[in-house]
Amino acid sequence: MAGILKVGGVPLATHSDSTAKVSLDTNVELPASQGSSLSLISTQTFSSVTSVSFQNCFSSTYNHYKLLMQADCTAHFWLQFFTTGTTAHTSNDYSSAIAGADDDGTDSRFAHKSSVAAWNLNNDSSGKNYVDMTIYNPNVATETYFNGLTTMKRSAGKFIANFMGGAVDISTSFTGFRVFANYYNTLVPALNLSGVISIYGTKQ
Repeated sequence: MAGILKVGGVPLATHSDSTAKVSLDTNVELPASQGSSLSLISTQTFSSVTSVSFQNCFSSTYNHYKLLMQADCTAHFWLQFFTTGTTAHTSNDYSSAIAGADDDGTDSRFAHKSSVAAWNLNNDSSGKNYVDMTIYNPNVATETYFNGLTTMKRSAGKFIANFMGGAVDISTSFTGFRVFANYYNTLVPALNLSGVISIYGTKQ
């Protein structure tokens, strides 16, 4: 008895009970909607700068965006959106929360409820920071959400891992963003950053 294996209506393989073999059709192409759609948009490597900007990286091409960052700094990281070009959205519409623990088990938390003009991506640092976050629907005129993870060096011989999430509580579409470092609740790019940031787009 022969059969055909299909995915989404596309024949991928045939089999026969009498031979107990499966023959794959190597010429079959999956529809784009069924394959991986994570695409690199831009990568920036930087050294001793006060902010890193990604202009016009959000568009209708993708729904959501993944940001990967490795950077050295001695304070808090902040992410602030652009509404056009390098015009920053500086209203106090950003909410975010971070919860984590040091490697000795000490809890650490920060939270902002529509009280600051940027998302906080770590809870202070004295060295390397690694951030993996997803930004949801930033180019659509609705609330923009994010969640992610960060691992960082807190002080000499001490490390911390965090879960974070938040939203921009306003129905505005954004075209890009910048990342900068400064001390808690001081939202002016001032301290130096060195590292690399990549932004990827993905369809729903």
